[in-house]
Parts: sequence; structure tokens; C-alpha cells
Amino acid sequence: EVTDPQTLIEQTTRPLMPRYEMAECDLSITASPDLPFAWCDPRRMRRVIYNLLENALRYTSSVRDDGEVCIYLEAEESFVVCTVVDNGRGIAPNQLKLLGQKFARLVRGEGSPDGMGLGLNFAIGILQLSGGRLTIDSPGEGLGTIVKCYIPRADQHP
Repeated sequence: EVTDPQTLIEQTTRPLMPRYEMAECDLSITASPDLPFAWCDPRRMRRVIYNLLENALRYTSSVRDDGEVCIYLEAEESFVVCTVVDNGRGIAPNQLKLLGQKFARLVRGEGSPDGMGLGLNFAIGILQLSGGRLTIDSPGEGLGTIVKCYIPRADQHP
């Protein structure tokens, strides 16, 4: 379905704002001007973005008092790209490949946030169903995480 990505992000972040404020973690949204519409199931895509923002908050606020999560929306040739960048725990290079596998949980120290290891697997599946993809990168432990959702552009959909 044709979806306005900026509206989708705003609708998704609204219910999370009290949790971000309570954790004293900043959340910002930056959208490119003239952003094209995306082709996706908006209900499922909101769930994907919600999971990503919940993870970003969880793995940032657990280690920092000055947590920051930034959402960037921009257009590429065939996709609207939603990038979620945080300054949280980061991920060791040898553990990046585990992310997205069902029930995969990274090895963490004491005080690690809870979770089942299903959120990223769900996100990857939903994006693949819509013709998109998800990438995860991190400069290393303690250096934050960068997650990119590639959502097909509506003007590129047959």
C-alpha cells in the first residue's frame, strides 16, 4: 500500500516518547525534503520501526546517561531508507552476523536488557515480504549501532 514514510515514523514514535523521556534519551527525526512515498503494509512497518526504536532505547539507556537515537529518512533510487542510529552499547564485529537469527541473543555482561531475540528476525521478514531489506552495522562495542531499513518506493512499484 502507498504510505507516507514521514507520517509512519511520526505515528510510530509518538507512543514511545514517554519512555524515551523517562530514560533521558533524546530521539530526533530528520527527513529529506521531497521524500517519496513508500510501498509497504503500514501496520506491519510501524511494528518493525517500533521494534528497532525499542531496541535502540534499550541498548542505549542501559549504558549511557546521554543517550541519543536519531532517525534519518532519505530516498535512494529504488528505496526509501529509514536509518536508526544510536550511541549505545554497539556490537562486536564477530557478533554482527548473529543478529536477525531467530532467538539469537548477543553475549552481554551483567545488566543486559531482556529480550527473546525475535524482534530483528521479525523486522527482516517483514521487509523481505515487501521487497526491502534490513542492514545492521556497528563501529564496535561501546560505539553505537546503525540499522537501515530499505523500504521499496511506491513510484518504483509496478
